[in-house]
Amino acid sequence: MDNDNLSRAVGRLVPDGDMPAWLKTRRMQALAELSQHGLPTTAAEDWRYTDLAPVIERITTATMPRGNARVPQLPGIEAGAWAVFVDGVFRDGMSTLRDLPGIAFGAIGPDLPGAGAPADEEADGRDGRGVQALKTALLRNGIVVDVKEGARLQEPLHLAFLHTAGSVAQNQVTIRLGAGSAITVVEHHLGDEAAVATSTTTLVCGPRSHLSFIKLQGYGDSSCHLGSQHVTLGADAAAGLFHLDLGARLARNDLQVELQEPGAEVDCRGLFFADESRHLDNHTRIDHRAVRTRSRETYRGIMDGNGRGVFNGRIVVHPAAARADARLTNQNLLLSPGAEIDTKPELEIYADDVRCSHGATTGQLDRDAVFYLRSRGIPADEARRLLIASFTREILRHLPAAGLEDQIVSLLEPRLPGLAAAGAGP
Repeated sequence: MDNDNLSRAVGRLVPDGDMPAWLKTRRMQALAELSQHGLPTTAAEDWRYTDLAPVIERITTATMPRGNARVPQLPGIEAGAWAVFVDGVFRDGMSTLRDLPGIAFGAIGPDLPGAGAPADEEADGRDGRGVQALKTALLRNGIVVDVKEGARLQEPLHLAFLHTAGSVAQNQVTIRLGAGSAITVVEHHLGDEAAVATSTTTLVCGPRSHLSFIKLQGYGDSSCHLGSQHVTLGADAAAGLFHLDLGARLARNDLQVELQEPGAEVDCRGLFFADESRHLDNHTRIDHRAVRTRSRETYRGIMDGNGRGVFNGRIVVHPAAARADARLTNQNLLLSPGAEIDTKPELEIYADDVRCSHGATTGQLDRDAVFYLRSRGIPADEARRLLIASFTREILRHLPAAGLEDQIVSLLEPRLPGLAAAGAGP
C-alpha cells in the first residue's frame, strides 16, 4: 500500500466530531506526515528485523469502533486503583480513580509531554517519524496523572488498555512524579483478535522520586502492538522498569530513558516469550547525561516453535556523565530448531572515569543441567520445565506488585505446561 492510501485508511478510523480544535490540527498534521513518510520498512536500520506489513494489513481492514463490541475482561487483581481505556478512549465508569490521596487526574492538552505533538526529527530519528505520526493520527483522548510532592502511594495504579476485535486505536498517558514522591504503575495491554494497539506513555520523575513501572503485554495471537515509553529522571530519582511481552502476533516496544541530573538511576528488566509464529521486538536506549548516574538492564527472551525475538539495547554515556555506572545484559533461550533471536547490545562512551559493560548470550537448555536433574529421578519433561521456570522467574521474582507474578504465570501456563508447579517456591 502506498503512503497516501495508508494515510486515508487511518483518517477514516477516528471520528473527530468531539475533538478539541488543537487535537484536530495535530491529527491533520500527523496524517500529512504519514502520507509523506509512511511506516518504516526493513531498509531502515532500527527496523531491519521487523516488517510492519501485518500492521498495514490490519489498518486497511479495520472499521470504526463499535459500541456493542465485547470488551475484554479486566485481570482479577483487587489491589490499587484502575484507569481503564477501551479502544483508546478513557472509560470513567469502568475506572476507580476518585479521591486517591496525593494524586490529581486531568485530560491531555496541547502543552503537555506526549500529547501527540508532530514528530521530532532529532528525538525520534527518520525511522520513527511514521510510527509517531500514526499514533498521533489515531489519538482520541488520554489522561495526565500528577503525583504530588512527597506523596507515597501504598497500592499500585493500574492502567488497563483494552481492545475489542478488529479495533485500531492509540492509548496516551502522561505521569509526573513530584519531588520525593513514590508510585507503582502497572500497564495491562489486553485485547481480542486482529486489533492494532498503539500506546505512548510519558513518565517524568522529579528529584528524589521513586517509580516502579510494569508493562504487561498480552494481546491476542493475531493482534499487532506498537508501544513506547519515555522516562526522564531528575536528581537522585530512581526507577525500576519491567517489560513483559507475552502476546500479539507482532509487537514492537521502544523504551527511552533519560538520566538527566546527578544521582539518577534506573533498573530495567524485561522478559519476552515468542512461540508459534510470534514476533516480539524490544528496542531500548538509556542516555547518561549527568555525573554519578547508574543503570542496570537485564532482558531475557524465550523463543519456541517458529517464534522470533529481537533485542536492541543501547546505552549512551554523554560527555557530561563522568562516573557513570552502566551494565547491559541480554540472555536468550531457544527451545526449538525453528526459533530465532536477533540481539544487538550497544555501548557508546564519550566520558572518562566510567564503569560500563554489556553482553549477550543465546543457547538451548543446558544439557548438563538436564542430565543432573534426570540423574536424581526427575523425568526429562519435568527437568526442562524446571529449567525454563528458573530462567523465567529470575525476572518475575523482582516484580513489586502483589499478585502480578501469578497473573503472568497463568498467561504462560497454557503455552509452557507445568510452569506454575515447576517454578513454585517451597
